[in-house]
Amino acid sequence: MTDNEAKLYLRNWFLARTLYIEYPPKYSKQLELMETTPLVLDNTIKYPACYIRNRWCIKYRDNITIPDDRVLFLHERVHSLRAHLQEDFIKEVLSLKKKENYIKKAEEIYARLFELRYLNNFDPCKLYTINDIRIDVGLLKICNEEQIYKLLNNIM
Repeated sequence: MTDNEAKLYLRNWFLARTLYIEYPPKYSKQLELMETTPLVLDNTIKYPACYIRNRWCIKYRDNITIPDDRVLFLHERVHSLRAHLQEDFIKEVLSLKKKENYIKKAEEIYARLFELRYLNNFDPCKLYTINDIRIDVGLLKICNEEQIYKLLNNIM
């Protein structure tokens, strides 16, 4: 998935979800932030790509190899949404504490939630259960069935 494909996927998801569930218009600001977050080539970074919160950019390495089960640019674009409301809901559902390991941070769970939705070809206008998940991105290791249901169906 290219960066432009990732942005298109997120725009379409938000639009369909907004029409289906009547989310408030505040989410348009998140899409605007995502659209204006630049990609910056930086071959000195450790990972293939990463969102730099204090610089408001996504850095990536040239000639990166992305494993088949990861949707790298989608993952980083979700970080660029700066989705504090969704992240607060994740913290509430999972009873997360302030000092959690990386995989249990709300912003990481939100990014992986979108990876899971994309890789499983989920429709934003349908409700899903744990039984609908064919490809996991690590969420099933940290969430129970009820938590997965709430995250999949109650978060933009």
